[in-house]
Amino acid sequence: MLEESIKNIKKLQDRIQKSKYTEAIPFVGAGSSIPLGLPLWEQLVQDFHNEVNCNIPFDELKEYHDRNWPIISDKIFESIEGGVENKFAIYNEFMSQKFQPKTCDWTSVHIEIIDLFEKIITTNYDRAFENVLKRNLNHEKYPEEIRKSYNYDFLYYPGKLEPIYGKCRWIAYLHGRNDSKKYVFREKEYTYAYNEDNEITTFLNSIIKVFPIIFLGFSFDDVNFKVKLQEIINKKKVNLNRRYEVFGAKDELDSEIAGLFVIIHKKDLDDRIDNNTLKYFFNGKHEEIKDIIKISQTEHEGFSRIELISGNNTIERLKEIFKGNIKKLEEFNKKIKSLSDIRKKKKYFEDNGIKTIEYSGNHTNIIEILKKIMDYEIHIKNEQGQFPDTI
Repeated sequence: MLEESIKNIKKLQDRIQKSKYTEAIPFVGAGSSIPLGLPLWEQLVQDFHNEVNCNIPFDELKEYHDRNWPIISDKIFESIEGGVENKFAIYNEFMSQKFQPKTCDWTSVHIEIIDLFEKIITTNYDRAFENVLKRNLNHEKYPEEIRKSYNYDFLYYPGKLEPIYGKCRWIAYLHGRNDSKKYVFREKEYTYAYNEDNEITTFLNSIIKVFPIIFLGFSFDDVNFKVKLQEIINKKKVNLNRRYEVFGAKDELDSEIAGLFVIIHKKDLDDRIDNNTLKYFFNGKHEEIKDIIKISQTEHEGFSRIELISGNNTIERLKEIFKGNIKKLEEFNKKIKSLSDIRKKKKYFEDNGIKTIEYSGNHTNIIEILKKIMDYEIHIKNEQGQFPDTI
């Protein structure tokens, strides 16, 4: 683990100890539900397109709307024949079926999060956490006092997303819960949830003030969420400055934000390109491309950083360099976009004070980090009934 990540774990532990309720809240994204056989955004939208026999080609929608999945989902929704009731009946049934687990009901990460934390926030619609709770509540090998600790309240948008403080347990479904058949998925749903209705904003604003937040399985590709979180953080900064102007008391941002941390795979923060890939694209002819591509060395041998130099002739020069090899040009453009997206993500983290805790490998490494953060020892020993990671 990188030294910076170790430092950030210690910072998080310190924030937890200093927080009002001495507890953190994991904020769980779609990455945790991939092993359940649930689709990610693009696949889900494409399946929706196929399900309703949308008359607009999917590739055309994807290109025209620049892979903006909420907007594309709205276009597909509007293409459904019949009245509003019929559209929603088809849409809700599709979503409900899609978020039934296919390969397993939960993963080891879901199990450990339930064991480690009393409060959970998720943008997922599935019931993986509830499935773990149901198993724990009903399993006779768990002692009675342990079973009682698995009673949770369920908070969900819309209408039931009010935070509960103190010694209690809850799971908050920020974008809707599958059982309610109300989802924040299409652009109209996002616009209402994040711009017209204050429920999500009020919830996030109050939660990040009181509890350190640990994002995991969270890609930060959700533009609406990112913008809203940044708005909340910026408003808190403005309020602190205004408070200083009025009262002359300089409060730290810590008084308004208990701490934001993200557990993220190291590859998702690596904005380098290995030199072999660079050679594959340009055959070592760096002099010929220096007018449109900036190449700089990194502290690690065998890796470089590359950036396109914007100009009126950039596209034409790339076509000239790749000499009609459309496949290689597409690969290069995809790589450039990927590196650019990583840099934007890193800047977003930096601008908003989100500390990164990097891991490599798989879910096992996430579990190890979570246990280290909470300085945790398993309270159910093997002889009391150890459960498999997935069912």
